[in-house]
Amino acid sequence: MRSDGRDRGRRDGRLVQNRHFEASSLSRPLANDLPEFQWTQVQTETRTLDAIVPGSAHAWKPEDFTYRRMNIQASELRALQGGELVLKHIRAILLELNLEPRYDNQPTKDDFDVFFGSRGFACTFAHHGTNSTDHANLLYRRR
Repeated sequence: MRSDGRDRGRRDGRLVQNRHFEASSLSRPLANDLPEFQWTQVQTETRTLDAIVPGSAHAWKPEDFTYRRMNIQASELRALQGGELVLKHIRAILLELNLEPRYDNQPTKDDFDVFFGSRGFACTFAHHGTNSTDHANLLYRRR
């Protein structure tokens, strides 16, 4: 970690990855799920949303964002918890929700409802496509 003040929002993390990158996650996969994947762990630095936005090369500010789309394999809630400044300006957010248990500490729709409800959002749309029974998309809008 840096000691020059630029380490705010930085954490050491562990990325659990496989050759099918769409299933890689900061959350540990359950032992029985996706047994055909060969999982490896990589130490990495993570940063919160609130640390990324003002530190970007584009000089973005939290108020530059009114919509957010997240699909980060059961890590959405942790990412959102590190994005309170950005979240204050968001009007709508679209998330992917795993319907089947796939990762440790995987958030449920109830977890998202509580998190967003306490911040002035409501789920206005929930959909899982005809080709997918293991995940759904949730749209939360500011009330």
